[in-house]
Amino acid sequence: MALGGRRGDVGGHRPGSLPGPAPAPHRPHLGLRRRGRRRLRDGHWVLRGGTWRRQVAVSDPPVSDTGRRRRRTRRSVALVALAVAIVVAVLVIFLSLGDPQRGALIGRSAVGQPAPPILGVTLTGDVFDLDDQRGRWVVVNFFATWCPGCITEHPELVAFSERHTAGDAIVVTVAFDDSPEAVRGFFERAGGDWPVLAGDVGSVPVDFGVTAVPETYIVSPAGYVVDKLVGVRGVTADQLDARIAALEALGDASGTTP
Repeated sequence: MALGGRRGDVGGHRPGSLPGPAPAPHRPHLGLRRRGRRRLRDGHWVLRGGTWRRQVAVSDPPVSDTGRRRRRTRRSVALVALAVAIVVAVLVIFLSLGDPQRGALIGRSAVGQPAPPILGVTLTGDVFDLDDQRGRWVVVNFFATWCPGCITEHPELVAFSERHTAGDAIVVTVAFDDSPEAVRGFFERAGGDWPVLAGDVGSVPVDFGVTAVPETYIVSPAGYVVDKLVGVRGVTADQLDARIAALEALGDASGTTP
């Protein structure tokens, strides 16, 4: 005997027949596929394990702030670079305008000019004044204990000083960016009994136009800077004697003798 149906039964079956299967739910195909499943912005249906399941709407994933951090980093680097450039520009202007005599010598050697003043207390506590050395040759050596070339040339300066014990020439060392303790320890080990200025040497390196160490300048008996010697290995005693002999041969024609 067939089962009777009631009016309004779901499925639309005829009286006397079994109800058919329920229609499949509408399966929209819009949305974003993420990691093997379909995510719908508004449909609320997702496919998991081969079965469509009802799900509340899912909001978009949060946007990563990696890009924002990178942009902030680039802006910070640019601002730091700009600040450094401004500081350097201000320093150059200050050095050039703050002291006209010093500014005129920045970036060039003092060769051909009256020797800039060198006045200070030596490592032995004596006062050295370059003006007191008129009448003899003065070898002004700019030196540092951390400079390989300075260490290499030091025995040559010792040999030159020992050749001129009669007083016709003298060596004076101006330590460049070094501590008095380090300089004193070096001279105690390596020798050299000439005047050595270390610590606060004022503007002497700038006034001479020193760009790197070692650098050696020859000051004539008349008080003029007449030569500059540079090199990776520094100077030699023979080189200094040869240069002084050549300058002496020029005599009064060069204006370098008293």
